Amino acid sequence: MKGFDIELIYPSDLSRPVEKGRHFDVWGRIIHTAPLAKNAVLRVELLDRNGGTLRFAEQRKKNSRSVFAFHPALKGYPDEMDPGREKLVKFGFPELMVKDIDRPYDSLRDATLKCWYSDDCFKALIVSGTDKAHGMPFDDGIGYTDAHGKPYDALESGEYTLKVTLASRGRTLAQKEWGIRIGERAEQMIFRFNPVSHKKRMLEWCAELGFDTACDTLPGYLEPYLGKWLYHMGLTQMYNASDLAFYEAQKVRLFVYLMQKDSTSYSCELPYLQTKLRIGDEDRFEAYCYDTGEAELPKSGQKGAVRRFEKGEYLYVYRLDTVSAAARENNYGINGADVIRYHTQKASLRLPAGERFAVCGAVRPWQRDPAGFRQNADNSYSFADFVTSLEYAFECEGEVVKETRLPGMERAENGVPIGTSALEFYNIFTPRPQWKGKTVRVRVQARGEACDTVNAACKFEIRFE
Repeated sequence: MKGFDIELIYPSDLSRPVEKGRHFDVWGRIIHTAPLAKNAVLRVELLDRNGGTLRFAEQRKKNSRSVFAFHPALKGYPDEMDPGREKLVKFGFPELMVKDIDRPYDSLRDATLKCWYSDDCFKALIVSGTDKAHGMPFDDGIGYTDAHGKPYDALESGEYTLKVTLASRGRTLAQKEWGIRIGERAEQMIFRFNPVSHKKRMLEWCAELGFDTACDTLPGYLEPYLGKWLYHMGLTQMYNASDLAFYEAQKVRLFVYLMQKDSTSYSCELPYLQTKLRIGDEDRFEAYCYDTGEAELPKSGQKGAVRRFEKGEYLYVYRLDTVSAAARENNYGINGADVIRYHTQKASLRLPAGERFAVCGAVRPWQRDPAGFRQNADNSYSFADFVTSLEYAFECEGEVVKETRLPGMERAENGVPIGTSALEFYNIFTPRPQWKGKTVRVRVQARGEACDTVNAACKFEIRFE
């Protein structure tokens, strides 16, 4: 029948596998020149090699309001931004579609209901397996089953077909099929996408490595449907389970930059790799940072180069900044408003004797005892901080001055905080009058749990003029 067509949005890159051990979202556009009936049927199927249906999700009502928007585990916008979660219901969240909104728990686990559509788009969830007992690496917090309550065994690696059908009154309006693959990627990245300058550089870096950075929505994640990102929303346990499937067997590259304690990178991915003893495996784990600490330093316009932490290197000083009186400990504005001058030539550091300066750097994580990482109900982990303090020793003509500082570098953009990095530091010092005209040898030592097992320290010299 003419007047209707279907376009696929997610999965966005069919040349890449859907990671084994996770569910996946199927989102798309409905292209139409004729009105779409309110009771049209949108069906999403996963077929095996022989065309048999392994999974399906179906919706028989346009703009269905049967979204269990007040599921106790669902994190959304504050009520003042979305009273009664009316806008969430209109946005559609297939993970929580039910048959009867007045009795949501009767059909909450029924995976065949997890589909939603409007005039112009559709969203569906294709379930891999029910729980850990049926082959999944992690439980998702729901435990989806078929329409009869029978559990699913996790989908195996292999070739499948994705089929989407739009029909009305028994007539097919549009139908499309795509070949997809379930498997494991050879490599995976861990990095943040904020601020914009950093995101741009990360995309360039991935392109240089020939690595795809498609950021498809993961099951359980609720997109910021009001257009404003406040925090991660959705079903956290499911989202974390989906995310961790990317790190089951892959080689991992970690970029140390703005890793907040509540970020998925720091609270899920990194500790999960710790429990698998992957952090200490040089063949399967690499850590990187910028040589200057930022994608670009304002004022000077100097571009940061991506550098790998060398074997056995666990603390790296990016640069020293001479700073104004307004500069605050462990606070850095990426517009450089409080920086008088950046000093990136660490082999020959020359600083004015009378000006405050900041030591800026990062600590890469090291392999710790897996027993120190406790998995939480939402698939995040609780653990002791990697770095609890930084010990500085300034030595000049036999005299040693020691100071202890805290890690935790908060970045701000135009005065607005954008996150505090648990593995970075921006420690500010005032030179001593007796250092003028002399060379001071500096040693920075990180302290933290099991820090004595690695050499998390570095040395450099400063000439005060």
